[in-house]
Amino acid sequence: MARAVGVSSTTVHKLWAANDLKPHLTRTFKLSNDPQFEYKFWDVRALPGPAGQGIGAVLR
Repeated sequence: MARAVGVSSTTVHKLWAANDLKPHLTRTFKLSNDPQFEYKFWDVRALPGPAGQGIGAVLR
């Protein structure tokens, strides 16, 4: 990050500390841009599972 904005790593560390930012503790989640994402998300239960059952039976 420091190299990208042209400052020292110490400066970045001081700014993060002053603002109580802890990027090493941050988890990320990328949401899909697919217009069908919500449909596909909820349609997971229709996937085939063991013995021809839907995966929804496995998750219950």
